[in-house]
Amino acid sequence: MKRLIIRLIIFLIPFILLAINYVLVTKTRDRSGDLGRVGHRFFEKGYHAKLSPVTEEQYVKDIIIDSLPDSIYILCIGDSFSNKLLSVQRWNEYTGEVLNQQIINIPPSNLSPATIALSYLTICPDDKLPKVIIMETVERESIPILSSIDINHPEALDNIKYMPKDAFGTSTNFFRNAIEFYQRKLGMNVHLVCSNLNKPVFSAKGDESKLLCYYQDTTHFTDNEVRLAVENLERLHNLAERRGVKFFYLICPNKSNVYWPYIRENDRKKFYNILDRTTTFDTLPYVYSPLLMLRERVSQGEKDVFYCDDSHWPPKTAKIVGEELANFILKQTTILNN
Repeated sequence: MKRLIIRLIIFLIPFILLAINYVLVTKTRDRSGDLGRVGHRFFEKGYHAKLSPVTEEQYVKDIIIDSLPDSIYILCIGDSFSNKLLSVQRWNEYTGEVLNQQIINIPPSNLSPATIALSYLTICPDDKLPKVIIMETVERESIPILSSIDINHPEALDNIKYMPKDAFGTSTNFFRNAIEFYQRKLGMNVHLVCSNLNKPVFSAKGDESKLLCYYQDTTHFTDNEVRLAVENLERLHNLAERRGVKFFYLICPNKSNVYWPYIRENDRKKFYNILDRTTTFDTLPYVYSPLLMLRERVSQGEKDVFYCDDSHWPPKTAKIVGEELANFILKQTTILNN
């Protein structure tokens, strides 16, 4: 019996040491951002919160599509960049502030922003249409989302399912988190791509030059997929114009694309930058992307244009993007001045 207990203790010692190590890591570091949570990577404790002051919103109101008011000036249909999943202020709050208009925002759901925009523009009565629609997607989703919609057969919105506010919540299961942490250590987590940069661009201690991105940033698209996406975007814009709605499309650049100039040469071939390869987007007057503006800020030495531990940008970048988009809209239309 004594021998059995000794063998059991010897067997358990490595697991106990691993558990102690995991506890020590979580005491001094945390994984607040979506990339940290998905990839089970830990960063400087308090880093995310330091960049994320919570302020009261005045210009954005979340309303599900079945409950939209009869009178809407600006309707926003976007993804997590447009929605308050991170408990921080979003870009559309600042856009509404500059335009001095309330923005009605549709929360994220099982349907893509392009699918919702198409269906809404197709079925909505004329007297309930907004003056302006802003559709937003992140760069890596732009081609698959736009190329997959069928302009002639819009989806029904009856079965729309909205994502919970804690969609990016952290699991509280200690053993599951510990196992996934060590799986990542062994290179078994394939959700993320990590690259070293040749310049410190983050303020997180120990991770100043580490770029963490979703694996989807490496997805390559065919010329036919890109062509179909652009054609569908044009059709969506034309549909809005026919119905008397000003349509704008905000493409939030991939984190990897913003920091592209500083990715080491050997790692660059991993990534596929849609906005660099698909120059057609630049020629469309209703499409806005802050890619070049954000790259310029990084080149000037600004840190944390994006979070180190997250695929999103912090409130300071949301403010810049929201204000720039508002000015872009004002140059394109006088409808908001009437």
